[in-house]
Amino acid sequence: MADFFNPIGQTIELALNNCKQQIRKGGLKDNSPYIASSIGLLDYYRKLVGGPTAYQLINQEKIDSITPVNQAKLYCRRLPSSDPCIISQSVLLLVCDLTETEFNIINYLGYHNRKIFQSVAFKNELNHKLILPFELVTILVGSLGGVDSNYAFFNNPTHPCFYHDIRPAPVVGVAVAGNIERLIGYVASPNLLADYLNVMFQGSQTVDETKIEFDTYTALQLLKNRYGVAVSHSVFQTLQKAEHDLSRFPTGQVVLELHS
Repeated sequence: MADFFNPIGQTIELALNNCKQQIRKGGLKDNSPYIASSIGLLDYYRKLVGGPTAYQLINQEKIDSITPVNQAKLYCRRLPSSDPCIISQSVLLLVCDLTETEFNIINYLGYHNRKIFQSVAFKNELNHKLILPFELVTILVGSLGGVDSNYAFFNNPTHPCFYHDIRPAPVVGVAVAGNIERLIGYVASPNLLADYLNVMFQGSQTVDETKIEFDTYTALQLLKNRYGVAVSHSVFQTLQKAEHDLSRFPTGQVVLELHS
């Protein structure tokens, strides 16, 4: 584990600096408030909690470890990559208490979710936990003169041949009342999610970002299968029942509240 976490702190700092610079220049494809707010929150808590902890699964025990004293925790795990230009690819997961966060629906769940009644859905006394995943990647952009890239990354991640980048994931989770059995998945960035799905489908179909803004099921699937959040079968059952109940209503846009 030491081989992985030795360079990760420097990598995160360099990636955050690169991302913040792109935000200032307006150089990101998705310049929504979600990107800047999530990066800002990660940068804030990173300085408070220090380096990340290795994890395999975010379960109830880890959710319960977030308290008014320990307001947030940062977790990290490495992802496999078949691209020879990608030296390191990891998931960062920030778990924090909404009572300690200046939370705004538009900033963290996306403008399309603005119709959620924040004062009702996210009452501070309910002890909600926010789960924010990030994608961290290191890319080889120059020649190392024959030096093994993994060896070079481990010993000197600040080498100019490496470019470090970080982005918020397209989905976020909220554990209602701090209960992972009441997890709600949100598509925070339909733009980023459409890009992710289009790459995954490899041209077999094209995803329209306007059709996935409220795709809670896909959000939960990503939180479980890519970001390692313990989404139980009962959470999916609750969602399916809600969708079944909604199917009885006339066609039209419905803002679904699953918080109660």
